[in-house]
Amino acid sequence: SDRTQFSLRGENILTPKTVAISPVSEHESYRYASPVTIGNSIFMSSSRGDYSVVREMADVSQARPKFQLVESMAYLPAYVSGNVLTMEAAPSQDMLLVLADGDQSELYVYKYFMSEGKRLQNAWSKFTFAGDIKHISFVDSKIVLVTKRGSEYDLETIDLEPFVVDTGQTHKTLLDRRCDENTTGYNAVYTAANGTTVITLPYTVDTGGVNP
Repeated sequence: SDRTQFSLRGENILTPKTVAISPVSEHESYRYASPVTIGNSIFMSSSRGDYSVVREMADVSQARPKFQLVESMAYLPAYVSGNVLTMEAAPSQDMLLVLADGDQSELYVYKYFMSEGKRLQNAWSKFTFAGDIKHISFVDSKIVLVTKRGSEYDLETIDLEPFVVDTGQTHKTLLDRRCDENTTGYNAVYTAANGTTVITLPYTVDTGGVNP
């Protein structure tokens, strides 16, 4: 429902005779973006004029489900532009991704920190890309995106694994659209005569020579 949330219950055992559906809250929910779950919480979006907000319904009970609404964007009513297209959750990263249709070059990120069952910190931020984001998902610790720059579609990843370093280094070089000799379509040719290396990238470089 776009205005009511329900709970499916079945006493101790869920059977055709014990099953029951009952309303637990009355809050607007944008019907075209499916809610997602993280732990005992359900995240859902709703529209507010030209912007959207994301609400959290947390199960605060010890026995029968009892949900409490958490306004995670009470201080940011005009942050997510347009209607939410999709949300993706990564419980292992304590993260929620939100893609909206107001500006599809922006990927909104909700990050939080839990300790002993309590949320001690939380914050909203966003990634801004040079093209439009067409799809988002999580695979293990990586954000996987399909992006479109001009007429070119690309499959890209963002590795969120902490404490990872490059081979033979003490740090990890952070570079947008980074690739190496193992990347399909990448090639580097060194010419000893003039001491130059010609590098072929597996994507079209933006005009100006810098690819943000």
